[in-house]
Amino acid sequence: MTENIQFRFIRKWALRGALVPYSIFINGQWVGYLKNGRELEVAVPRNSGYLIEEQAPFGSCVWLNSGESHVEIEVKTVGGWKECCYPVFIRKNEGKVKQLDNPLTSIMRTYEGKKKADELSAHERTLLLCYEFWILFSDDGSLGEVAGSESVVEMMQALRIIGAEKMAAFCERSFRDVLGNITLPLSDEMNDAMDEQLCELDDVGSRSCRYHELDEVIQEFRTAITQYVLKYMKPEK
Repeated sequence: MTENIQFRFIRKWALRGALVPYSIFINGQWVGYLKNGRELEVAVPRNSGYLIEEQAPFGSCVWLNSGESHVEIEVKTVGGWKECCYPVFIRKNEGKVKQLDNPLTSIMRTYEGKKKADELSAHERTLLLCYEFWILFSDDGSLGEVAGSESVVEMMQALRIIGAEKMAAFCERSFRDVLGNITLPLSDEMNDAMDEQLCELDDVGSRSCRYHELDEVIQEFRTAITQYVLKYMKPEK
């Protein structure tokens, strides 16, 4: 029988983001919603480490090493008013309070232009490309924006490196069906000339998301990201 570890999440009440429940994932698996001022208790299989996320993939994300049977984590909402609010995860243990580390900080900082891409490791560059893909695609299945990106070829390669084969195949099949045998990435001139086809690609992705045709594909992508982070981005103890 697999031994479990018990997690208890305590969300402090806050006016900011009060109506939005946090969707909690542990190691790629959804474990429940955490509402404002409420608690969530879940049991998950014991592992060498735990990737805890809100809105996986690429939401608020932290890494936890723990050999304990019971772990209590406080979730606090920060930001708001003039900026987006988001959760931070705080561990209280033996009288000490520590905000848990985000293993993807370097990737987020690079995307925001606060860190140079050449300072990233090969694994971080792969995740950066996947992050860029998700930022474009998750805007209601915007395949047109993905196809119009100068990094589209590298994005497809990155999807296959992490093991998101179904997502890469769906994108490339959609590109062929709408754009034909056009070579990607598109030049600036081709991007402008094919605006109508790129909008049609957006419709393909949006329609597939709206009718849940991509649920399995998105879950594969989410799981692949998690497993890649667990394998290659584990912070030092």
